[in-house]
Amino acid sequence: MRPALDMLQALPMLKALPAANLSVLAEKSAIESRPKGTVIQEQDDHPSCFYYLIEGAIECSATVFDVERCLKFIYAGEFFPLNAVVLNDVTVSSYVALSECIVLRLPARLIREFLVNTPQFAFAALQESANYCRDLICEKQGSHIRNGADRLAAWLTAEARRRNATSGIEILLPKGKIADLLGFAPEMLSRYLILLKDSGVSSTHNTIRVDNLDRLEAFLEVQGRADKWLPAHAERPKPFGRLRTAR
Repeated sequence: MRPALDMLQALPMLKALPAANLSVLAEKSAIESRPKGTVIQEQDDHPSCFYYLIEGAIECSATVFDVERCLKFIYAGEFFPLNAVVLNDVTVSSYVALSECIVLRLPARLIREFLVNTPQFAFAALQESANYCRDLICEKQGSHIRNGADRLAAWLTAEARRRNATSGIEILLPKGKIADLLGFAPEMLSRYLILLKDSGVSSTHNTIRVDNLDRLEAFLEVQGRADKWLPAHAERPKPFGRLRTAR
């Protein structure tokens, strides 16, 4: 399914392209559905495609010495894998669908051509890469100054802010992946969830809920580490509410 031209024009990075380039890109791109568990991009592969996630969630992970570690979750409204596409190099991580996903697939070669020939687009790509690096550094720095419960509370707070909600926030991501991302064993995740029970957090076998964001933020303020190392999720572009395709 081809994307509509006005859909591409609304995307945060692609809107910097001239109309003629967008028309060419629309002809060469496609909107696709990827089932849960699908490997969208392999680690150490040369990516032929550049993706924008429209719906769903994707795990970015890396395997080193036969040990796989979760590095990041990618959500609707984000591009990937930007650095490998820009550098025309292999990816240092793999990307796997954590739920049924809808992605916009763009040809990497064409993206690189536009980066060389369109300064405004190159600057937009630089901003996207800088935001990604900033958020990742904030998350990693925050993990070094927090204990496990603080780390989980900060991550849940960032998740709630990303969704622009203050209560009833359900997080359906695998708990084992969340524990791996935050750097502790799965059994410790259960302990930390119990510790946060009085701070507006509840959980079932496969779901974590933020029932009261104010209480969770108050917990972080008591710890003295409220906002210093939270990533700027609120500055991220909002995903589309409804898909539009070319006829």
